[in-house]
Amino acid sequence: MEKLIISIAIEDILFGMFVSVPPGYVACIYSHGQGVLLKVLRPGLHFKLPFWHKAKLFNTQVQEYQIRRGFDVEESELGDAEIVVASNDGKQLAVEMTILFHIDPDNATQLWQSIGDNFIEKIIRPTIRSRVRTVAAEYTGNDFFSNKRAEIERKIHHELVASLSPKGIVVVDVLMGSVFA
Repeated sequence: MEKLIISIAIEDILFGMFVSVPPGYVACIYSHGQGVLLKVLRPGLHFKLPFWHKAKLFNTQVQEYQIRRGFDVEESELGDAEIVVASNDGKQLAVEMTILFHIDPDNATQLWQSIGDNFIEKIIRPTIRSRVRTVAAEYTGNDFFSNKRAEIERKIHHELVASLSPKGIVVVDVLMGSVFA
């Protein structure tokens, strides 16, 4: 029994010394002595101090944030239900769309330190809902069904880039889906 305990302890120490970062991810290190370290670990195998450093992986691949009817937030946190907006002519519309984004690898430590683990619910979801409603208020209800859809997409994209980029989140594209009156 003693040998088993010793072998488990040695295994914990040896495996706790390394961080394996897969492609499409970066890792940030939290040090019990210094807090979140500024160095971002790129894909590969990296050394860390067991018990003293804690590694956190961040997905830097393009992710799809779907906004659609019937979306279940309990099932997946990466998305939301349709957004009900008011156009400038007083029409209530339900908007579905897809937002493509990724975490800026160079700012992952800033994101983790200033916002924490739940950046989707703390930053992305409320920012998207707010910016979409703000832009929708500038257009009539008919504009959402006309050739102005591309303009609306560009405007939402611009607003999201301005709001999310300083927080370390890169908005790649905004794709308008169905609009229900």
